[in-house]
Amino acid sequence: MAAAAWLYVGFAGQSALARGVLAIADGNGVWSPALALVIGGATLALFAWARARTVLEDVGGRGTAAVHKHATMPRTLGDTRGNARAS
Repeated sequence: MAAAAWLYVGFAGQSALARGVLAIADGNGVWSPALALVIGGATLALFAWARARTVLEDVGGRGTAAVHKHATMPRTLGDTRGNARAS
């Protein structure tokens, strides 16, 4: 769910970037708001997509980390739960 929210924010940034580029290409307006849209939109899109990728990698890594944790857990004879007993 969090990754979807970050992807929507990234799309909003991309839309602002496109609007700024179109405003600059039009040539009839003032450059500073259009340039602010381009820079702000690009920054927002890149940050949001990086966060979405991080969230997706964290979600994807949970299953393998849990399997690895149980596979390397020390065992003692007679312990069927997988936890080493303290003496």
